[in-house]
Amino acid sequence: KTFVTSKSQSRIYFITFSSSTEVTNTNQQTKQRVLIAIAPRTTKTSIKDRNSMVNITLFAGGARTKVDESEAKEMANRFETEMKNDDNDNVVTMIDLSCRAWPLPSLECLRSVLEAAAPTVVHLKIDDIIASLPTEEGLESLAFFANVFQSSKVLSEINLDDNALGSRGDQVLLPLFKLDSLQILTIENCGMSEEVTASLLTTISKKPLTSIKLGRNQIGDEGASHVKTLLEQCPTLQCFHYNGCRPLKKGTSHILQGLATMASSLKETALTELNFHDCTFGDDEDGDDEEEGSIANLVAVLSKSPNLKVLNLQDGELGAEGLQLILNALAECQAPLTRLYLGGCELGEEGAEILANTFNDGGSLGQQLQELVLDTNEFGNDGIAALIPSLAKNAKSLLLLDLETNEIEKEGALILSQNKNKIPSLQTLNVSDNMDIPAQLGAKLAKMYPTVKIDEDLEEDDDLELEDDEDQGVDELANQLAGTNI
Repeated sequence: KTFVTSKSQSRIYFITFSSSTEVTNTNQQTKQRVLIAIAPRTTKTSIKDRNSMVNITLFAGGARTKVDESEAKEMANRFETEMKNDDNDNVVTMIDLSCRAWPLPSLECLRSVLEAAAPTVVHLKIDDIIASLPTEEGLESLAFFANVFQSSKVLSEINLDDNALGSRGDQVLLPLFKLDSLQILTIENCGMSEEVTASLLTTISKKPLTSIKLGRNQIGDEGASHVKTLLEQCPTLQCFHYNGCRPLKKGTSHILQGLATMASSLKETALTELNFHDCTFGDDEDGDDEEEGSIANLVAVLSKSPNLKVLNLQDGELGAEGLQLILNALAECQAPLTRLYLGGCELGEEGAEILANTFNDGGSLGQQLQELVLDTNEFGNDGIAALIPSLAKNAKSLLLLDLETNEIEKEGALILSQNKNKIPSLQTLNVSDNMDIPAQLGAKLAKMYPTVKIDEDLEEDDDLELEDDEDQGVDELANQLAGTNI
């Protein structure tokens, strides 16, 4: 593939193609034809060479330790060798120095090779690179990357996870955040405060961002108001993570208002993945305006997201009514959802019945869903009785089902362990922390699927053996007669 740039409406587009030199550039408003020009890389590059180019990644690797200057020099030599090839013009499109501690002197050993590669690097992966370094040294290391890549025209993806930015890290990295080409920013678990969040998001606003991952930062509800402003201006957004940011009800309300405002300006969003783990939507029965607004705004976004594949609402306190509204919105837009996380959402037996009805309706959820996480929802035996037969009949692609901590007892375990209720595609079943499942049924469940997570210290039920044998005989007979014309 050839990596090139084109300039249209003051935006830099990084494009791959095999043979054609003319492609269609599509955004929300216009479609136009743009002629592609080869981006400068080295003096050897020419149009006739483009079919022999090979894209490569410069990968540090090694143990999770501090990189000393000696190792850095060896690495620089290895990188130079990888970039040179007698048969091909190797193009560096990704640099991965993650999960190593990089003092500035060691980074300086790489400067010449990184500067040579910088014009074509699309993805810079420098997560967890200042662990164990004193604050000032860590900031110097981050500033090094800002200096090397500050003039890039094509750097579109930056991973900064697990770097303690503190109160000054965002300022050090400002040249990277200002890049016109920036589209994907992953900055999870970086110790971002409300003030740092405000500064960072102001810098990256109004960019053609497609992915923003802010998870595991204690941004708080006031910081969420700044995220709201950013989201309002992201019509190209495909992926958004806000997991573990503890926004509470007020902060969650801000986030959903921002997304709803963005969605209201579009016929349909570009969203494919949303992670709101640990956000608080609340149960509409409480009558709280913020709670009702959050769920209503989430529904407004989902109903316009026909490309959504991943939705994480774990620990969101949705309640059964909130779940019904969300499932209705997903059905309305026929989202091709493959992963749905609803653990800790206070769904109860009613929520299990709502899920069962959704699968029985035969929509896209049953056809494409691969992972369904429902832990800690107090389904009880009645909820299991409603849900499991529905999944067995209608969940055609389900690979993982998580029912941990759902108050499943003997009656629920009997339903789960019946052959007629076996989910054909399922590979992993989690029923751990349901201590009232009899040991005999636990043993039977353990044989039904390739991976079954279940407590080891379950107690036997002395009254179960005969009943279990009879059920098993009926199930085996039913399987033998399946498909037989009488």
